[in-house]
Amino acid sequence: NELINELKFKDEIILGNWIGPDELKSIICNSDILINPARFDAYGSASLGMSLGTAVIASKNCGAALDRIIHMKNGILYDTYDLKSLASHISNLIINRNLREGLANEAYKASKEWPPALGRKIIEENIS
Repeated sequence: NELINELKFKDEIILGNWIGPDELKSIICNSDILINPARFDAYGSASLGMSLGTAVIASKNCGAALDRIIHMKNGILYDTYDLKSLASHISNLIINRNLREGLANEAYKASKEWPPALGRKIIEENIS
């Protein structure tokens, strides 16, 4: 919180408690960018953001992101510990509305190629 206040981002960045899936979807739908900086994430918010038509920036350690995002086509991937790259990508999407909207549209299209039944099938095939 101190860094957010120091950098004068208190109106742009909201830190909150755990929320349910419906509230998460609502927040993502009303956001221009979803950032998933996870050091490890099997399949989560990156794919949800894509399916909701939101531009996604995700670390390469996010399983769904790495599987589904084509860098600079339907989202942005960055090396997990390269914070300068992450900051640059965030700035670029904030400034470049056309890029942000283009990535969001392509993310939504790409999400249609990954219906839940396909995910279940992949898991079932890899269990045995």
